[in-house]
Amino acid sequence: KNPKTLPVLHVYPLAIIVGALTLQIICAVLNNWIKISTHAAAAGGVVGALCAYSLWFNFNPLSWLCLCILLCGLVGTARLILRQHKLIDIGLGTLLGILCGFFCVLLV
Repeated sequence: KNPKTLPVLHVYPLAIIVGALTLQIICAVLNNWIKISTHAAAAGGVVGALCAYSLWFNFNPLSWLCLCILLCGLVGTARLILRQHKLIDIGLGTLLGILCGFFCVLLV
């Protein structure tokens, strides 16, 4: 047994951690110039990661995807009701989260 190699099961949670950290760093940098909802980005990251895991494990994510998109919409609606963001801030955050979650999970 080679101690330098990680078991395959450690890759899956590592992909989530790398994706979340990457998303937060990108949001922190971009918030210096434009306002992005990090709450919406995190919710979008779950949607993106779910899509990537469905490709990785070859399963149909439709029911989970519907639930995650609904929760993503609820997070965005709450941010609008609280008047913390405009619609463009939430849209950019969600798009960034989906892209970052998807590609970070696939590339790790």
